Amino acid sequence: MRLLNFIVIRLSLFFVLGTLIGFYFNLDSYTQVITLAASFAFLLLYYILQYNSLHPQYTFSLLAYVITIQIGCLNASIQLPENQDNHYIHQVQPETQNMLIEIIETQKENDFNYKYIAEVHQLDHQECFGKCLIQLKKDSLTVPFEPGEWYLTNSSIKDFNPPKNPTSFGYKRFMKNRSIYKQTYITAETSKKITHNQTQKLSTWAHQQRSRIKDSLATNGFLKKESGLIQALILGQKEDIDPATYQDFSKAGVVHILAVSGLHVGIVLLLLQYVFRPIEWFPYGKIIKTLLVIAFMWLFALMAGFSPSVTRAVTMFSLFAIAINMKRKTNTINVLCISLLILLLIHPQRIFEVGFQLSYCAVFAIVTMQPPLFKLWQPHLKPVKYLWSIASVTITAQLGVLPLSLYYFKQFPGLFMLANIVIIPLLGVLLAMGILVVLLSLAGWLPDILQIYFSKILHFLTLLVNKIASQEQFVIENILFDNWMFISLSFAVFFIIMSFRKPKFGNLAPMLLGLTSFFLASSFHLTNQKQYQEFIVFDQPRKTVLGRQLAGNFLVYSDQDNTDLSDNYAVKNFEKLQGLKRLKFNRSQNIYRLENEFILVVDEKEIYEIPHLNKPVVILTNSPKINLDRLIETLEPSLIIADANNYKSFVSLWKASCKKYQIDFHYTYEDGAWRKKW
Repeated sequence: MRLLNFIVIRLSLFFVLGTLIGFYFNLDSYTQVITLAASFAFLLLYYILQYNSLHPQYTFSLLAYVITIQIGCLNASIQLPENQDNHYIHQVQPETQNMLIEIIETQKENDFNYKYIAEVHQLDHQECFGKCLIQLKKDSLTVPFEPGEWYLTNSSIKDFNPPKNPTSFGYKRFMKNRSIYKQTYITAETSKKITHNQTQKLSTWAHQQRSRIKDSLATNGFLKKESGLIQALILGQKEDIDPATYQDFSKAGVVHILAVSGLHVGIVLLLLQYVFRPIEWFPYGKIIKTLLVIAFMWLFALMAGFSPSVTRAVTMFSLFAIAINMKRKTNTINVLCISLLILLLIHPQRIFEVGFQLSYCAVFAIVTMQPPLFKLWQPHLKPVKYLWSIASVTITAQLGVLPLSLYYFKQFPGLFMLANIVIIPLLGVLLAMGILVVLLSLAGWLPDILQIYFSKILHFLTLLVNKIASQEQFVIENILFDNWMFISLSFAVFFIIMSFRKPKFGNLAPMLLGLTSFFLASSFHLTNQKQYQEFIVFDQPRKTVLGRQLAGNFLVYSDQDNTDLSDNYAVKNFEKLQGLKRLKFNRSQNIYRLENEFILVVDEKEIYEIPHLNKPVVILTNSPKINLDRLIETLEPSLIIADANNYKSFVSLWKASCKKYQIDFHYTYEDGAWRKKW
């Protein structure tokens, strides 16, 4: 029996390819069904004709791969709202509409609104479905919603705003990847809670249990910071974790322990195997034990909110549980690929989730590269051997996620090895004690001494992580990493991993090619950045912030204090994601020259009559009280820009003047930041 079934791996890769094609090209579903049926018929006919053939049937394999791509493509296409006639986006009107919604999930609130994910059941009394983001305005009379509650509300449904500043977080794309396409703002006054005779959903029950756990932890003396950390470690719920603590875990390179993943589920599987072992003594005991173990693991996943990491891990370990208890040989890569197929069949949008991508890359690297790496050194002392096993797992996992980490986060934790060697052994104790503490607190039997000792362990963990994270010289930030560098490094890392598994020229040559391509892409980008120039008018409410990238420097012009400006999110994010190392702050000026073009800033001083200044780009800021018609007649500007540091009533008048004189008008509050490259 071949343990490594390469067919499963190939089918998984082709299915992923089909899924991506389905999302990016949105092919007609009816045409896809017809072509898929034709492909199946042709495959069956070819199989019948070649049934007794002694030659390898490469055509049959090729047809099977084509069908796999088609299935992935069709599975993705039918999930798109554009292809679902009853999805609520087809019924959305510009004006206010009556909505019947069901709250299904609570999101992290902000200073102004409570946030929820809701299922839309009716729009203007027409049946529909689809998820929507609900933002409930906070006031003294607002009572927060709870999952499972139904509301009748009257509001307008809006699109998510695209990012207004360069390199800002794409919240619209993030929500789209979660199958959430619209949002609405409501108030308690316009919402009416209704009684609906529906069977309680499992997700609602899980939320209620998580709320019970949160309340019981507070009742038993755990501080808010400790309670948030327990919920993150045990259930993967990071909404209540202290932001500074989360940042420390990220800088230390151990943020993965705050998302319930394979390590957590593996420990849970071992505990369940031990607890249910006596069932094996009864008739059909192994089958009953296997079913119970799988059921409790999925209950654990439900309590953790079915996050991508825990769903992947529970799917994979469910297959492992069957193999272990039925005494069947299996292979981790096969199980990994089967779980990937299952999860993408059920929810293909997961392929775009960063956590999902990181999870699979890390596990693939560990199961492929860790065993041969661990064999390179076999220390005789058991403690050293144990530490080396943790180190080898950490190295392979970091290598597997390296391209994605650099691409998404632009940073690399230099002390990840030390942090994981110290913290992972502690995680087993934390998880076991945490589960016991949660269960006892729910039952009301938690001893004070256990609560005190567990609080001390949590305090020690946060201090340890903070100490490691505070060594900022080891945290490499603002790493330059573009698309071509990501593709080439991913190619190289894949073949580095495969070379460890089976060193041969067929793996080493592509690895060297990938590394060479990566260094060439890095050199090209660095050279291009030195020649690259750009001028930016940022969208900043009640602030004027202009930026100029020139020969690798990023100059920021503003009347703000430099201390406040250095903490400006838009500026910091641009610096980080562009990989800029030098950041300089300057007082704003009135005239900027970009090659043969001039930019004139007109502020409250109202200075614009400058001799020999012809057809400039004009930036209006700080609500200057000027006659724009006269300015246009005097300067004949090629473009007029108004930033978000202006009264909206002024902007409306300026927009009308530009329309009258047929001059392009750019308002950063509506159109986003203005950028000029040369």
